[in-house]
Amino acid sequence: MAGSPCPIETMRQVISEMNMPSVTVCYGTTENSPVTFQSYRDDVLEKKVSTVGRSHPHVETKIVDENGDILPVGESGELCTRGYMTMLEYWNDPTKTKEVIKSDRWYFTGDIGEMDEDGFCRINGRIKDMIIRGGENVYPLELEQILYKHPDVKDVQ
Repeated sequence: MAGSPCPIETMRQVISEMNMPSVTVCYGTTENSPVTFQSYRDDVLEKKVSTVGRSHPHVETKIVDENGDILPVGESGELCTRGYMTMLEYWNDPTKTKEVIKSDRWYFTGDIGEMDEDGFCRINGRIKDMIIRGGENVYPLELEQILYKHPDVKDVQ
């Protein structure tokens, strides 16, 4: 599964109705092809649907603040990746390349995420989608996840 968060009820349906007990969740970008994070087949279902798994071998990942400093486990910031799968550049666009590929070949994804103590990554939203309300940073993805749990809400997107 990839593309957007998958509610646990949907994942249970896929596993049951499609007879697919080994579904994994993965995360990647065009600039990081094919994927950077992936869950394992034996990860608990709750981890599969609440995170994008753990980083692939030979891939470096970090969560940084607005100054590029690495954040502690559990704190939310921009997800950065580096490794064999990271693009070299945007075709004929050095300006755009410099915006996302920083020092030491780190790719700044524009995604907001956090890592837990076991190395699982949770994606919380996109920097460009952030809403500032009352001095707080609010991400639509977080709102969608809250609304989805409400019994009177059928679907959220």
